Amino acid sequence: MLVKISLVLLVLYVAYRWYDRFDPGKCSVAYRWYDRFDPGKCSVAYRWYDRFDPGKCSVAYRWYDRFDPGKCSVAYRWYDRFDPGKCSVAYRWYDRFDPAMVKGKHVIVTGASTGIGEQIAYHYARMGASVVVTARTEKKLQQVVKNCKEFGKGLGSSFHYVTADMERMEETKKVVDFAVDKFGGIDVLVLNHILPVAPNEWTGSSDNITLHERVFKVNFFSYVRMYSYAMPIIEKAAGRVIVMSSVTGVVNFPLLATYGSTKYAINGFFGNLQMELLSRKSPASITRCTIGLISTDNAIKFFRESKLGKNEAFVPIATPSDTALAVIKGGTLRETEVFYPVLVARFASTFPTFVSHMERFTGWLLNGE
Repeated sequence: MLVKISLVLLVLYVAYRWYDRFDPGKCSVAYRWYDRFDPGKCSVAYRWYDRFDPGKCSVAYRWYDRFDPGKCSVAYRWYDRFDPGKCSVAYRWYDRFDPAMVKGKHVIVTGASTGIGEQIAYHYARMGASVVVTARTEKKLQQVVKNCKEFGKGLGSSFHYVTADMERMEETKKVVDFAVDKFGGIDVLVLNHILPVAPNEWTGSSDNITLHERVFKVNFFSYVRMYSYAMPIIEKAAGRVIVMSSVTGVVNFPLLATYGSTKYAINGFFGNLQMELLSRKSPASITRCTIGLISTDNAIKFFRESKLGKNEAFVPIATPSDTALAVIKGGTLRETEVFYPVLVARFASTFPTFVSHMERFTGWLLNGE
């Protein structure tokens, strides 16, 4: 395999580099064509010439810094839109986030009785946002609200809870109406709730089908319902929707057909909605969050019960608090996608087939399976 890859890279390197016959001091690069009208300039495939300074060219997979003609962002760099003098670097983003961006916002967090949702509520409370938390267990929600009040003391925020069973579709509207009644509007909707599903083999049994339909109700259709009810209110406030997805929604794993398919559905539905919002120039935004393995009780338990557990030594595990903060930052900055842990989740999303093969390979290496 490595020999094949090396040969392919060598062929690409040679085949797409031709010497510039018109100017011996210059060589054209992969996908460059010589500019016959001006021998001093070369256009580049997937490159855009710096229109502000004819003496400079942007490089393959670079985008010109529109705010400062003297600077160019580098491969896999994205320009820091909040400060024209700074550029973020490959897989390193300049921290443009300021907690003041969140202060005074009105937020709904679903699935907030434990795990990532609970930590999201706490971070918002520390930053001065007002929060409505929802889940099925009232006692846990009461404790979360109590903690939020402690974290947000003196910041002028208010905190409330409403119990809801997301398997009952009418409860999704109840949560939205409750938040509007308390706050008068909604700035941020965090869709985080799930019906946990233990890894199970798909046999096509009636139990499989019944569980599948039930999980889809909670993990997907309730997201669609709540988004649909809340979106007109959020658009009026130029607000944000943050949707929690998973690496299992981009990579195929054994025993996760039911859970993984709900995450694929979330990515497909909300990914298309992102394009719709852009096309009609909506002031609101959607951020999809691709999350890897997080050290919540349910996640670790199910991971170890599945065939994936044999690879635990190779899988980085993030904390709920760190994950929650990354989610809030990405949503506040209106990022299209958030990946956390960054390298693992982004790599899995970019090379899903490779990750699936690696999972099989490590299983064979460790267990001969």
